[in-house]
Amino acid sequence: MDRRSALLEGLDPATGRWLEIGALDKPMLRPPGCRVVYADHATTSDLRAKYAGHALVDPDALADVEIVWEPGKSLREAARGQVFDHAVASHVIEHAPNLLGWLEEIASVLQPRGSLRLAIPDKRYCFDFLRRETGLPEVLDSYLNKRTRPGVRDILDFWGWYRSVDAAAAWRGDYPSLRAFSLDQIPVALGRCRDSLERGGYHDVHCSVFTPHSFAILMLHLAELGLLPFGCTQIRPTAPNQLEFFVHLMRMEPGSEALLSSWRWAVGHTSAETLDRPPVVPLPPAARALPRRLRRLFKRMGSGAFRPQRSAEAEPLPAGGTHSTQNALPSCALLQRSTSSA
Repeated sequence: MDRRSALLEGLDPATGRWLEIGALDKPMLRPPGCRVVYADHATTSDLRAKYAGHALVDPDALADVEIVWEPGKSLREAARGQVFDHAVASHVIEHAPNLLGWLEEIASVLQPRGSLRLAIPDKRYCFDFLRRETGLPEVLDSYLNKRTRPGVRDILDFWGWYRSVDAAAAWRGDYPSLRAFSLDQIPVALGRCRDSLERGGYHDVHCSVFTPHSFAILMLHLAELGLLPFGCTQIRPTAPNQLEFFVHLMRMEPGSEALLSSWRWAVGHTSAETLDRPPVVPLPPAARALPRRLRRLFKRMGSGAFRPQRSAEAEPLPAGGTHSTQNALPSCALLQRSTSSA
């Protein structure tokens, strides 16, 4: 099965309205065979200027961006009321500074039971292979802080552990010999961090890293907290000599038993292909049955409606932002090639 078939399996591209996020010059969907709208962080003309002369992106083949989803703007606002039946994002979710907020934004423009199809790089077979899988604390930290650009830790972690590797070689266990955190790229990375903090510069990195199993566990924990708006209808583990896995999601009521059951199935379905991982330890029953008031509190904190009490002498809190995130720029394979000489 080719990657397009794995991503769109069970859906007819000619049926319904589609949203494709971060397609650049290699969209999964093209008219006139389907009704598709493309979303990206910049206009087509801006992207064409950005990638002029780029070895791995053909500026003349860029998808025609209709929805410009800029940092600080919600996807619903950028879409101007448009609602879609299906959404597709190939090698995008790992770039989102606020993963849970990114999923919420997409759910906000999908019909009830609308589908979201994801292609996600497997950290074991790409330049992220030395990095620790993203866990619940990092996701909730970026969600509650309404992060709209990669943080200092994201940038330093990405560049300190970055190692170019061929997917087929990684499947054979043939990894680069240097396995320690490297300082080679840190001076440059520090400059990017300063630019982000002082001038608001956006420096694209993989903010999250996953294996199929770690992704399923993370989503199950978010589901058990009543925060996840998607259930899982399929998860296809990484095929031999490839670097990506595929996840099929459906918009469901957060906290519903159908949603929870779907992620329990996904955890079990992916556990056999990851024999070197410890057994899954689900959240305790008390956490799975969070009182309704506590779930509402999480939602208020994430939306910015919650403000902790503070004394009169305390410094004022910064103004709240939105959950929107900048979409991915290059794909995993593209970023690996284009930065290998950095």
